[in-house]
This record gives sequence, C-alpha cells and structure tokens, in this order.
Amino acid sequence: YWIDINSPEKLWEADKIKREFEITETDTENAKISENAEIKGKAKIEKGAKIKSGTVIEGKAFIGKNSVIGPNTVLRDSTVTKNSQVRNANVEEGLLFERCIVDPQVHLENFILGEESDVKSGTVIRESFIGARSFIEMNNSIYGKKFVPDARTDLSEISK
Repeated sequence: YWIDINSPEKLWEADKIKREFEITETDTENAKISENAEIKGKAKIEKGAKIKSGTVIEGKAFIGKNSVIGPNTVLRDSTVTKNSQVRNANVEEGLLFERCIVDPQVHLENFILGEESDVKSGTVIRESFIGARSFIEMNNSIYGKKFVPDARTDLSEISK
C-alpha cells in the first residue's frame, strides 16, 4: 500500500492504515505489563515499554520502546512512539511522536502530537495537529486547529 503524505491529515490516515495492516495479533516484545492492565484489542508493544495498572488498550494500538502508558489510562486505536509518557489520560485515534508527555486528566481524540510536545492536565484536544516541541498549558480546549512547531498556549491563545 502506498500513500502520498503531503498533509497532517494524510499522515494520520497513513498511520491508521499501517496499524490496520501490520498489527494482526498482540505482541508485547518483553514489555512490562501490569497484571491489572487490560488489552482488549490487538497491540504491538515494544521492548522496554511499561503498561501500568488500570490501563485499558482497545482496538489496534502501537506503543514504542521505553514508553510508559498509565496508570489509569485508556488508549484506543492509537500510536505512541518511543520514549513517550501518557498518564491517567484518554487517548483515542491519534498519533504521538517520540518524547511526548501527556499529563493526567487529558483527553486527546483524532489528533497528531509532534515530537517533544507536552500537554498539561485538564486539556482537551480534538481533530487537531500540534507541531513538534509544543507546550499546551493546563485546562485548554483545542478543536480543529493546526499549530506550527514550537507553539505555546497561554490562556487558550497561541503564541510563538
């Protein structure tokens, strides 16, 4: 399968297609998975990743090397690349690039989060593409936005 990736939308679509065709069974590659975590779908979880207590993985998911998911996180039909952290959050149909941090009480849905981005507690992001090295402050609601790399939020405003 070949797709021309010339926009964030196409990148998101390509990741979805990749998960659909490449993840055919659950593969945990020596990841550390809590006995109180649940994998309901099919997931590829790379070596060194940790899935903590109370985490539920649904649909088709990819979790990269040394990423930490949980505790108390729901991850559905998403990709989390290497060295990222998602704690006590809800992540649906998205793509997190490497070295991202998602704090507790965050809801991410239909999104791309560029590498080295940080999303603080209480934030909701839907149908948005957040550029690399962005910092999203606490309690923001972001819908249908495209942020350039190095974006910063301050009281729901974007500055660079």
